[in-house]
Amino acid sequence: MIKMRVYINSKQGIIDPAGKAIRLGLLNLGYNDTKQVNCGKIIDIEFNHDNAEKAKIETKDMCEKLLANPNMENYSFEIIEREAHI
Repeated sequence: MIKMRVYINSKQGIIDPAGKAIRLGLLNLGYNDTKQVNCGKIIDIEFNHDNAEKAKIETKDMCEKLLANPNMENYSFEIIEREAHI
């Protein structure tokens, strides 16, 4: 079993409405030194196999086809858990 963690964030220059709303809330709470807030997504995917290369290829494919919008978002991923089948 392999578990992958995918990180998705807005590309530079893309307006992030959620980040903007959070920053305004922080300013209202008195956190006046906040310059910018970016809000992203974290997605965990668990595979039924223990082949790291296959999991990386499949995760990249999932990101490009569904999980991230390539016009507006960047993504990265990492293996966060790995158990060999016995």
